[in-house]
Amino acid sequence: VDGITHQWEETIRKDEFRQKALEAAGFTVLRFNDEEVLNNIQVVYNYLEDWIERRLIRRFDRPGWSTPRVKSH
Repeated sequence: VDGITHQWEETIRKDEFRQKALEAAGFTVLRFNDEEVLNNIQVVYNYLEDWIERRLIRRFDRPGWSTPRVKSH
């Protein structure tokens, strides 16, 4: 979650460095700003749910694999 400090040049450089390191280790970084999380958490939740579901479908969309279903809350 990125707040106001993530607009500063030094913080942006640090964020980019950390993100590249995480991605090099095999992680995916999804970024949201604090306004989205505080004021639109449902939109953030829906985005994450859709991202996970698309990722699972790609992963299991192979012969012999069954696609798991993501439960809605």
